[in-house]
Amino acid sequence: MRVLAATNRDLKAIVKEKRLRDDLFYQLNVIPVPLPLLRQRPHDNVVLTNYYLRKNNTITPLYSSQILAQLRAILIIFR
Repeated sequence: MRVLAATNRDLKAIVKEKRLRDDLFYQLNVIPVPLPLLRQRPHDNVVLTNYYLRKNNTITPLYSSQILAQLRAILIIFR
C-alpha cells in the first residue's frame, strides 16, 4: 500500500508532544517533498483557479467567458 499525506503542521514537534506516534511519523516520512506555500507561487493560483472554474463550469454552466476573464484579471491584480 502507498500513502501520500500532506500537512501544514510541524510533525516533528507533534511527535515530541506525543500527539503523533513516532513509528507512524517515520513510516510516513520516507520521501519528504517540501513545497513552497501557494501564496509564494502566485502563478499557480491562476492556473489552479482556471482549472477549477473550467471544471465547475462544464458541470454547471454558471459563468460566462466574460465573467471568467474578469475573475482571472482580479486574481492577477491580487497576487
